[in-house]
Amino acid sequence: MEGLSQKYILLQDRVGLTVKRNIQSLGLSTKQSPTQVLRGELLEALPKSEQPQDSTKIALVGIDRKSLRLECGMESIYRLPEEDSNLLWAISSLEERYQTNMDRIRLDFGRKISPGSKVYATVKGISKKLPAVVWYKGELPTNSGTMFGVELIVSTRCMTALYLCIRLRLYPGMLL
Repeated sequence: MEGLSQKYILLQDRVGLTVKRNIQSLGLSTKQSPTQVLRGELLEALPKSEQPQDSTKIALVGIDRKSLRLECGMESIYRLPEEDSNLLWAISSLEERYQTNMDRIRLDFGRKISPGSKVYATVKGISKKLPAVVWYKGELPTNSGTMFGVELIVSTRCMTALYLCIRLRLYPGMLL
């Protein structure tokens, strides 16, 4: 084990533990409770000193949920390169994250996107994919993982319809 730099995605649902520190005992004691861990969860390997004796298993901690601990067989996880883990981390839905990981063509496309790339963007509340240009690829202070900043390329007619949707509050909080 090389420590915390090894990142993985869970391929099968498992039961792990949520570890909570007891505030009354100044954080010295902990309480563990079973928790469902769904496929698509991103995990990091615990240090070698915390790994199980059984070499077919690995001990992991959640990347998003640091209180999550999981010990499972190597067949239940897939080791991720750093760039892939950052691309997947930005996907909040565990199932969509899992599906993106399994679709290697889509993940490869995400790796190749750079500022100036022409893409199609999905806008919440609009069923049609809209043409766009990527102007930013990287991390943001308020979000984890690799994010993309895009400029939509829309016709005046399409923009008028989009404006009306926003103005009439049919689609509040539209997100890319």
